[in-house]
Amino acid sequence: MKHIQLHYESIETCPLCGAAGVDRAKLSRQSYYFGPYSISLPDSGVFLRECTSCSLLYKNAVPNRMDLAKIMSGGATDVWRPKSGPHPALDWILPYLDARPKCILDIGASNGDLLAQLKPYASCVSALDVVAYPQCQSIVSKEYIIGEIEGDLAWSGEKYEIVTAFDIFEHFLDTHSALNNIGALVAEGGKLIVETGDWNSCEGELGEWYYANLFEHQIFWNRQSIDFLCGKYGFKLVDYRNCSHKGRRGLGFIKRSAMELVVNLAKFAWFQQAMLAVGKGDPLRFASPALVDHAFFVLEKSRA
Repeated sequence: MKHIQLHYESIETCPLCGAAGVDRAKLSRQSYYFGPYSISLPDSGVFLRECTSCSLLYKNAVPNRMDLAKIMSGGATDVWRPKSGPHPALDWILPYLDARPKCILDIGASNGDLLAQLKPYASCVSALDVVAYPQCQSIVSKEYIIGEIEGDLAWSGEKYEIVTAFDIFEHFLDTHSALNNIGALVAEGGKLIVETGDWNSCEGELGEWYYANLFEHQIFWNRQSIDFLCGKYGFKLVDYRNCSHKGRRGLGFIKRSAMELVVNLAKFAWFQQAMLAVGKGDPLRFASPALVDHAFFVLEKSRA
């Protein structure tokens, strides 16, 4: 485990609407863990602040972009690994294809697991990510967009009828730029299909919510903040449902039982340190399979 000291930037106003916020909780942990890294929090800790206007929840201190990129590039392959089996949201996405093949873009496509399962139903599939994955490259049939969703994207300019963004919305540092770019990718009348954490569904103390205690997560949504997003960026909400994280859905009995055991043992410092020492990662990254703390929602791009 490599101990890293980062530079943090103070967030004074809401990243979505610019209004003031009020502190709701302080993160319970003293250090973040990401892949092989132990990362100190600021000396004053990190507070979760709710916007008084749009209700977005955001951290009052986030890593600066350079330090964040360094940690993510060094630890991402340890933290996020390919998943096998049907994508947990596949059956929820297919109705929005309306039995007619559509051109689909997946943001944060990684190895292309979701695109591979959507491809038989699509007229074309594209991917957007910060780096190219060889497995995903073999799946893409239109364009592979390489770049930061918060940066200047170089792409064909052709808009997509379906854009998917799973476990993306919680990572934004420059929320306005990210949403402007995403909005530009979606065709009029097209659908933006998203899954992310819903902080209003958090059970127990907000400062102990595992999802907010992850290094890579900076902002947290709820129904009110999504409604605000729709009004500001030209979308209409057509579906919103609470659910478990996609990685916890559809687990068999043995895997569910094992995860419950890890979650229960993670409350003990000795177990956490043992898992970190043997290279198994931070057990506090996991949550009970029964926890319903996410939202799956579909936005439709308004017509001019």
